[in-house]
Amino acid sequence: MVKIISRKSLGTQPVYDIGVKSDHNFILANGLVASNCFNKSHSTAYGYVTYQTAYLKANYPVEYMAALLTASSNSTDKIQKYIATCSTMGIEILPPDINRSDFDFTPISNSILFGFSAIRNLGHGAINCIIKARETGGEFKALADLCDRVDLRTLNRRGLEALIYCGAFDSIQPNRQQ
Repeated sequence: MVKIISRKSLGTQPVYDIGVKSDHNFILANGLVASNCFNKSHSTAYGYVTYQTAYLKANYPVEYMAALLTASSNSTDKIQKYIATCSTMGIEILPPDINRSDFDFTPISNSILFGFSAIRNLGHGAINCIIKARETGGEFKALADLCDRVDLRTLNRRGLEALIYCGAFDSIQPNRQQ
């Protein structure tokens, strides 16, 4: 059995350094003794990945958070949590824009442009169709321009409504009621 032999305060927050006796090995059913029950090579690999992640977050915070948001674009709970983290880090999250947004979240100076992939009811095919139409014909001038240039079988009514409700057309027409 592992016993905690000491604990000491490490600062103003309730954080403690918990110490255990040095001989805290565990005897398994077949008689093997496992120290800490975790392979040292695995802990080394996890430590290395943790170091790399911390380095990226400390030195490239906007790019790191954009990649994290993109990787979590299917989970609205994680997106909300990471957006809150961005605001505490001083990183502004820009709303989706029909003329600037891409499939993924995009870092722009000290802000992140919301990606189309995190908008619900907007599928991969519709996103690719929007981006392809924008690349070939330039920026969209109005909602009607988008409807003329995009295959409406791919970008259906639910997708268009999702784009309108999330504010993707606010740069073209700020009044969403029209």
